Amino acid sequence: MGLPSMASIKGLGAGILLWILAIPIFLFTLFPLMSSTSAGVSNIYLLSAAWNTEARKDTLLRIGYYGLCWVGGGKPTLCLATTGASAKSIADKHFPEDGRDDSIRGIQFALDLQRKVFVAFITAGGLAWLVSLVLVTFIIISKGNAGRSWRYAARLLASIAAVLMVSSAWATNQAIKAMIVMDEYTAGDQRYFTAGNTLVALQWIAAILACVFAFGVNHVSGSGQREQVYTYNLGK
Repeated sequence: MGLPSMASIKGLGAGILLWILAIPIFLFTLFPLMSSTSAGVSNIYLLSAAWNTEARKDTLLRIGYYGLCWVGGGKPTLCLATTGASAKSIADKHFPEDGRDDSIRGIQFALDLQRKVFVAFITAGGLAWLVSLVLVTFIIISKGNAGRSWRYAARLLASIAAVLMVSSAWATNQAIKAMIVMDEYTAGDQRYFTAGNTLVALQWIAAILACVFAFGVNHVSGSGQREQVYTYNLGK
């Protein structure tokens, strides 16, 4: 049995670093996507809006990518996922009939922000990153025997993931700033919106780590290839 080549050892070492790096990337991508879908992540949100209806007074509505949370007002925290839900279905299920029209209008406003303003590019970025992780794992396990198309796909998807995550973090940050500026000029002394700084910070961390991951994937997927070319030239 031959000893493993230096390139294989380096590739395995780089692969271990990539697998370690994958843990915080996964978590820092998952938490923003789960924002405001349950009470456990109610403090992670895009935007917090003042909510004052007959059903819940002096409450904060925290808006996530795929969830809404009502916090305060002397009532238990209410969090729910909004994927596929309408304002009416949410109001019918969780709010009393008295003043329900006001609740529907408020919920619809939050849903419009979710679906028309805060587009979750991070979802696509996370999926691209996950596939690239699977591909680079295959490349490392194959010990240099992975085909060129597999290597190219891993590099491409890791790069796409990094671009999407950076774009998502930047776009989300700008959209939140725009809402805050609008609020300052239209709400008078009482502010209606509050920025979700925790979510923005998590997204930027995930984006930066995704860029580092893409660089590592480029190194790992190219190292074995260079060794094969070198060996081929020696044999020739």
